Amino acid sequence: MEINPSRQHEHAKDSSRCIVCKSNDIEHSRLRDNIREMACNNCGATWNNIYGVMESTDITITGPRLAYVKGDATKPAFSPCIIAHIVNDQGGWGAGFTESITKTFGTGPREHYKRIHRNQSSQGLRHGYCAIWGGPGHLMPSIHIIHMFAQRGYISTDNPHPLNLQNLDKCLEILFHQAREKELSVHMPRIGIGLGGATWNEVEPLIEKHRGEIPTFVYDL
Repeated sequence: MEINPSRQHEHAKDSSRCIVCKSNDIEHSRLRDNIREMACNNCGATWNNIYGVMESTDITITGPRLAYVKGDATKPAFSPCIIAHIVNDQGGWGAGFTESITKTFGTGPREHYKRIHRNQSSQGLRHGYCAIWGGPGHLMPSIHIIHMFAQRGYISTDNPHPLNLQNLDKCLEILFHQAREKELSVHMPRIGIGLGGATWNEVEPLIEKHRGEIPTFVYDL
């Protein structure tokens, strides 16, 4: 998949790090004088480097595994892309990753989720349902957010595992289908853990089940 990084200038001067995921686990081989072909062992990105400056704005991502990145998933290193966001079936918004989404994108994603929740509630809420916000016509047209209705209620002593893995499985199938159709990379925090009550050992295999060759990045702050 060919992608155009939206913040390539942040990495172009540092030839010791990957320009996509910032990992320093990179290899290089000389193509000709002063030009090296660079490859990242973390995310699979490849690019050409001339005196520490990228030769092309196109980067090829063919990573065989999930790439783990330090940073904020609401500020992906490149686009076009889609950001995965798990939402609950209660209409609640404001805690966890949703707070970061609001800080970065304003109230648009929240209003979209609230509207979808109201419509779904009146017709009978479908768990495993997804709704996409963003794209053309929005402030950041190359970034999409997918709200995935995979969580039942809120985490509590009576509900220690509100994330429903079966619903998440359905949502991830939709997510990666959309990413494949629209040629988008996928970005996410460690979805489902924390307020979802799941463990990453439960969630990661579901991502790998549907990911295929889609470039997928998991962010840790």
